[in-house]
Amino acid sequence: MSKQLALKSYPRPLRILHTSDWHLGKNLLGKKDRNPELELFLDWLLETITQVEIDLLIVAGDIFDTVAPSSASQKLYYDFLLRIQSTNCKQVLITAGNHDSPAFIDAPKALLESLNVKVVSHVRESLAEQIMVVRDKEDNPTAIVAAVPYLQERNISQFVAGESYDDRGSRVSAAIKNHYRDLADLAVEKRQELQGDIPLISTGHLAIMGGLRTTDDEVLDTFIGKIQGLSPSIFPEEFDFVCLGHFHIASGLGQRANYSGTPIPMGFGEVGQEKVVNIIEFGEKSQLRRVKIPVFQKIQIVQGDLNFIKKELQKLVDQKADVWLEVVYDGEDYCSILTDEVNSIVKDSLVQVLKITNKQAKPVLPGNEFKGQKLTEFTPKSIFEDLMDKKGVNAEDQKLLMGAYLEILAEVQAGVEQ
Repeated sequence: MSKQLALKSYPRPLRILHTSDWHLGKNLLGKKDRNPELELFLDWLLETITQVEIDLLIVAGDIFDTVAPSSASQKLYYDFLLRIQSTNCKQVLITAGNHDSPAFIDAPKALLESLNVKVVSHVRESLAEQIMVVRDKEDNPTAIVAAVPYLQERNISQFVAGESYDDRGSRVSAAIKNHYRDLADLAVEKRQELQGDIPLISTGHLAIMGGLRTTDDEVLDTFIGKIQGLSPSIFPEEFDFVCLGHFHIASGLGQRANYSGTPIPMGFGEVGQEKVVNIIEFGEKSQLRRVKIPVFQKIQIVQGDLNFIKKELQKLVDQKADVWLEVVYDGEDYCSILTDEVNSIVKDSLVQVLKITNKQAKPVLPGNEFKGQKLTEFTPKSIFEDLMDKKGVNAEDQKLLMGAYLEILAEVQAGVEQ
């Protein structure tokens, strides 16, 4: 467990477990199904909920990795929601992320509500539907949650013809801030109506400045104008805590807003990152603490020259390590035998090399840049980055163009989903 952070005290006890970005159905480089690891995580999560006596579970978006999850991924999700009914945690809040289909997440809404599982997949016409009252076993109110899913521009603001890119960014940022302001006002009204001294919580699935991210976490941020993340000040002071999803690394933005990060490393860019869930405890001594998630499958990067790589691989083989690897060669000279050397060492062992990167790649003729590479090694973002490099676009313009590209890509994906 990490260092505990103090929060405002309240008379009634309440324990909340905050997690996000499960990405059920995730596949690593098109080679490894992550569902077996995620199933182990969900087993561990149920044990933790029982042991810590959690009252409310909040999952802040990206339940699934795609808008059309497989039957196996759906089974993991629904089985978990059924199994949690046997614990002391009788209330669950699930909000949709940018990877989720609002329509799919929302489809079993009525059925899930009978299990005390509240689902908020999109901005509601009546914002009151995004307000959740948390109650204890005696039906006393213990908290109010303003549930905010991933916010799509078309749901919170109107397009203005002829506006500049930066003006559009300012408009959307203001719309997001106003959405939280309106929900905070409703939450305060509800608290006054209930006549209770109880905490106000909110959720979010968005990019906030100060949050930590990796180079390959595949977060498709909507970078608008020069805005590469919103200020934490968009969250009204009335909220005691904001449970965030979207970024894959657990991080705190002061004491009131925190990312929980992913439960497992989703890519090699997350190697070495400790995975946690946030536990928010309200009462006489309110506090936030983080509980470390066990490692269910070891992944590692081996980087160096050929001699170093061979020594490290042999060491792992001798240890009978069950590990998935990315091998990165950064020696001074081009190494034509890299792949053969790597494969010969790990052959017939538990060590599995999923990716080999040769930083001293042999020059290729124009048109053959991608020869020998598999389709699964490409992402829309990596292809666009490569195109800008080949066109000689400078770093500043690349940043602006990438922002516009990711914004368009997010709109296209949302359109396909609809």
